[in-house]
Amino acid sequence: MKRILLSLSVLFAAILVGCIENDLPMPVIEPRITSMQVDGATEVFIDSEKRNVAITLNEQTDISKVNITAVEFDNEQTKTSMEIVGSHDLSQKLSVTLSIYQDYVWTISATQNIQRYYTVEGQVGASEIDDVNLRAVTYVTDKQDITDITVTSLKLGPADITTYSPSIDKLKDFTHGQAVTVTAHGKSQKWMLYVEQTETLVEMKSVDAWTA
Repeated sequence: MKRILLSLSVLFAAILVGCIENDLPMPVIEPRITSMQVDGATEVFIDSEKRNVAITLNEQTDISKVNITAVEFDNEQTKTSMEIVGSHDLSQKLSVTLSIYQDYVWTISATQNIQRYYTVEGQVGASEIDDVNLRAVTYVTDKQDITDITVTSLKLGPADITTYSPSIDKLKDFTHGQAVTVTAHGKSQKWMLYVEQTETLVEMKSVDAWTA
């Protein structure tokens, strides 16, 4: 009888300890990204409060195939919902969950600034570059023949790796504008180029950023 009572006491004590342990709250440890190495990045800015990594890419990097080569955390116990190191499409924001005891969602985003220009012989003022609607406009005097225009420069994509079809020497008659296919990283965009006549000088206007 004493043995039975002793066994019951031991069992009750074990159950009680188990209940006490299960009721203890998990510690709050918020994991953070402390550094990130990215091919083609000119800057990597980490905002721990907003849980965001903002990457600035050079012109030539394909924003749809950004290679993250290394990432470090402030706690070695950190687990991630996906493999951060590797190639990622950052044309859209990327969300990743960091966990130790609780989950915290971080955002990885990329911005790419591309210098664009479009000029013609006899141009008046500055050109307007609209990379959202894929159109560029430049101006000449009302005495200039827009059926015989000489394009002196054109850059609508990343330097050194962008091709244009047709080539700028083939662009002459701008009565109804000229369509140009701009290709980089195996992707093509159809831009429309316009030359408009004006009697007055045009103020300088430009739109030069690609952002994701």
